[in-house]
Amino acid sequence: MKDHIFYLLIMWGGAFLLLGVGIYVRKMKKPMRLWTTIPVLASDVKDLSAYNREISRLWCICSIPCFITGLLVFWYPVASVIFFVLSCTAGIAWIAWQYQKIEKRYLVK
Repeated sequence: MKDHIFYLLIMWGGAFLLLGVGIYVRKMKKPMRLWTTIPVLASDVKDLSAYNREISRLWCICSIPCFITGLLVFWYPVASVIFFVLSCTAGIAWIAWQYQKIEKRYLVK
């Protein structure tokens, strides 16, 4: 039981961190890139508030599997780990795909 609570605290800590980044991005006055590679300049973004809103949405969506797996561990511990691994693999591919769509929509090429 102690292991489940520890797992819950770790997962929810990560979830709140991702949610906090999502809220922070929504309130930013300059563009924030999802990946940490090359920064996005404000002059490269067509609609800054809409761009940040979309990036914020992605960060907030990333927190959802962490909340779910944290709760799921109490009833189905193995399923919780499997769900977390799937969200880290297929979820990252989905996020990359969504980010490409956002870049096509909002960044000036």
